[in-house]
Amino acid sequence: MECCRRPNRSDVHLSVEEEAKLEEQTRDFFDHTAPKRHTKPQRSDYSSNYVDALAAADSGIPEYLEFQRLENDPQTGTGFIKVENDNGRNFNLEPDSDTSCHASCKGNPATNDWIPAALDA
Repeated sequence: MECCRRPNRSDVHLSVEEEAKLEEQTRDFFDHTAPKRHTKPQRSDYSSNYVDALAAADSGIPEYLEFQRLENDPQTGTGFIKVENDNGRNFNLEPDSDTSCHASCKGNPATNDWIPAALDA
């Protein structure tokens, strides 16, 4: 049944031994890169120190390290748009009291509490 294990295509065919070896290497790679977690304790057994807790060296998650780097960067969070006037005063936005241009935003159509305009009737 050697011929019936995969379709005959133009890709490279490996022997059964080489295929098993490649599969084992792939499994080892993904098993090694999978996140390591401590075992889930029983509900009644609380422990602040687990036997299989992560070591300090395992805390090198690339995304977390990048997040920490960005958090400590002095330029991050300041933005590139200056919001101060030349006088040193900040912009002040006040509520818009003109409701004639916001007539379509008066109600919520999802709750059916809106009143149709005269042109819609």
